[in-house]
Amino acid sequence: MGKHPQMKASVARLLKTQMGRCNQCNLIFKPEDKIESDRIVPLQAGGHKYKDNLRLLHKHCHDVKTKTDLETIRRYKYRKVWNRHYKQIQRQFEKLQWFWENDIPTLSLNGMHNKHLIREERSEVK
Repeated sequence: MGKHPQMKASVARLLKTQMGRCNQCNLIFKPEDKIESDRIVPLQAGGHKYKDNLRLLHKHCHDVKTKTDLETIRRYKYRKVWNRHYKQIQRQFEKLQWFWENDIPTLSLNGMHNKHLIREERSEVK
């Protein structure tokens, strides 16, 4: 199939690399199969556009992989948003004057630690 005159060179190279097999189901491609190229890691999920990120799949296998890719993209975007929010929280945390007291982060007030502001109550005299 890779030597057919209407076959694109990139598809022929991928066929040779994959030894004529679908990357998803591992079945051999037949001349009547519809073949599609797909990215192993989608671009929207941090994949790159280079040719080593491409694989050939049957059309029906591509549909199945697309479903899993959509979940991967959703998780990637969620993680990206979470990291952005985490950095904002971290910047706010660094702006405030925190110190550690008994393994608990404590906010200092006006440059003084809270422990200096706590006064002991008088003990009752017997």
